[in-house]
Amino acid sequence: MTLQRFWLSLLSSSASSFLKVVLPTASTVTRFSSNLPFPVKTSAQLPTLTFRLLHTSPPNMSGYSEQYITEKLQTALSPSFLQVVDVSDGCGAKFEVVVVSPSFEGKTMLQRHRMVNDCLAEELKSIHAFSMRTLTPEQFDKIRQK
Repeated sequence: MTLQRFWLSLLSSSASSFLKVVLPTASTVTRFSSNLPFPVKTSAQLPTLTFRLLHTSPPNMSGYSEQYITEKLQTALSPSFLQVVDVSDGCGAKFEVVVVSPSFEGKTMLQRHRMVNDCLAEELKSIHAFSMRTLTPEQFDKIRQK
């Protein structure tokens, strides 16, 4: 059997994950679509090999966790309220942060964001997306009362 191309697809089930390798031969893939940059299955069932994956959790892409970001911000800003949420399903690529700190008093939103960015300067080099909301304790109390 001559191997022309292979596709990798990750199939998830409730119990485990599987790596599915599809090995088309010249007889199973006969046509290519002129509009698509990849071959299209036309008729026959493609032969497959399935392997169980040993590691099913996603890797931590940035290397940083909610706990790490929380500790770093706690140390630098002494917030009265801090919420750090990894919104990337645990891989550490996207974070949403709410920081309420007395050190934000008298500062513009841009100055507050720069304070957070300065605190996490090295970490933000490898984090894909970082959303933050920076408030003074007074602003936070007004929001909570609504």
